[in-house]
Amino acid sequence: MVLFITVKMELISYLLIEFNIKRMKIKREKILLALQSSLLGEVYQSVRAVVFKYDPECKHFILRYYLDKVPDENDNESIGNVVAEFISNFKYSDFNKVEEECIYSIKSLSELDIMDGVVYCRKEVK
Repeated sequence: MVLFITVKMELISYLLIEFNIKRMKIKREKILLALQSSLLGEVYQSVRAVVFKYDPECKHFILRYYLDKVPDENDNESIGNVVAEFISNFKYSDFNKVEEECIYSIKSLSELDIMDGVVYCRKEVK
């Protein structure tokens, strides 16, 4: 009887650990490190800032470029390269939806929506 209860308790503990691992959220530090390395060679003169947002509940990730010009095909290709490199650092199941945004804005950097964090911000003199 004691052996049966012990085995049952171990099974329950194992299942709870597995359940918690599957529900584990990606740490902010891991996101920032992956984004920083993904941006190598992809930041160019028109990029004013790069920000991100991650919703762990629905596993939704957004990467946004703020540009000093109207976005074109090259901008979309660049952010696509960054996102592809970024998600390669994680498991397929870590994200349900990934979005890329290139936005032209003449607002000051302090007025931009930084979402969950800034990965890159160029120095601008007024």
